[in-house]
Amino acid sequence: MSVAADSSSFGPPPFRVSVSPGKPAPGPEGRDVTAEQAEEVWRCSPARGLEGFTRFCSTFVKLMDKGTGEPVPFSLWPRQVALARELVSGTWMIVVKARQLGVTTLICAYAYWCLVYRPLFTATIVNQSKEYAEEFIDEKMRYIHENMPSFFRMPLLTDTKTKMVFGYTHRSKITACAGTDKAARSTTGNLLACDEAAYIERLAACLKAGEPTMEKAKGQVLIVSTSQGPSGDFYRRCLNAMQGKGKYKLSFMDWRSDPSR
Repeated sequence: MSVAADSSSFGPPPFRVSVSPGKPAPGPEGRDVTAEQAEEVWRCSPARGLEGFTRFCSTFVKLMDKGTGEPVPFSLWPRQVALARELVSGTWMIVVKARQLGVTTLICAYAYWCLVYRPLFTATIVNQSKEYAEEFIDEKMRYIHENMPSFFRMPLLTDTKTKMVFGYTHRSKITACAGTDKAARSTTGNLLACDEAAYIERLAACLKAGEPTMEKAKGQVLIVSTSQGPSGDFYRRCLNAMQGKGKYKLSFMDWRSDPSR
């Protein structure tokens, strides 16, 4: 039986907006938000569910084009949309994936969406090493943040290679760390995502500490990885999910998930 997180605490962005024609409203740092911009913010909100998130990705989230180096919209493939549907519904997920399918990027965009719209939202990303943790925040999350339109981009109260704390009364934050014993003891918040989980040495300890916290907070746990073969805690959890045991829903994304392949 899979578990679903509680999404009822979603709120408006951390600035007041108005959709009254021709009446701008104050945005972050005192900038005005036009009625059209306010309407777009609402269209991308969790109040619109999956449609809101996919629109958020295609409207506000930018990725670096590997050919030109320029920012381009994050337009989801059909298989990514299917996974996004589970994310937005709050489902606890185990995702077994091939490489280079944008799953980590999708989780990064989803975390950012939650951080923007949910007051006091806390996300913890557990990686296989400090270097991968820094890559998640300092490259992926930072690129999304810096390419947000100015009227939508929140200031950062804390800004390091492994942690971002967003401003205003939201005080939402995201932290990335290596899967060590320390990470296992400090896992708290609303979203726990284990990236490349099959390669996290202390995965079992991290989840043993994190799952009860997430259940109590009605949060969400995501376990994502390429396969490392038929052994280890990640493999065991996949088998349990496949047999309908435990809290997680199992999803597979093979190389055919990319329409260009």
